[in-house]
Amino acid sequence: MSKMFTRKSRLITIEIAIKTDYDSDDYVKWFNDLDMCVQKVAWKPQKWFIYFDPLPSKDTNTTLLKLCKMIRALPPAIRKAWDQAAHREFYAGYEVGDEPFCFTEHLSVETLKAAIALNAGIGFALYPAQPTNQDGFSKEQLRCKP
Repeated sequence: MSKMFTRKSRLITIEIAIKTDYDSDDYVKWFNDLDMCVQKVAWKPQKWFIYFDPLPSKDTNTTLLKLCKMIRALPPAIRKAWDQAAHREFYAGYEVGDEPFCFTEHLSVETLKAAIALNAGIGFALYPAQPTNQDGFSKEQLRCKP
């Protein structure tokens, strides 16, 4: 019996991104040591674009609150890279599909204030949803499963 595949809307990632001209090696090392897999690439007009995507929580609001708390708690030497960056942003990525008919998420005032206190923006990226089975696996993922 073949499993039915659907295209569901869902949160897939929230990235932390900064663009900076300042030294950021300690910042990158800090998060890499936490297994965050940080990417640091040359960028214009700033010198560096640094981003990584920690695993999201159940929704965007909860994840953003946790990420803001994490940034606020950084040691001063690590936090300096965040504070000196010309651009600071949390980027929520979604797959947008056919189900549910109306997919909604809400950011609380508390979350917005937490991002503003960090001088960070919140961006959204929408991607076409890939067909998945009822367990959330795509055909490609099922081919690779042991």
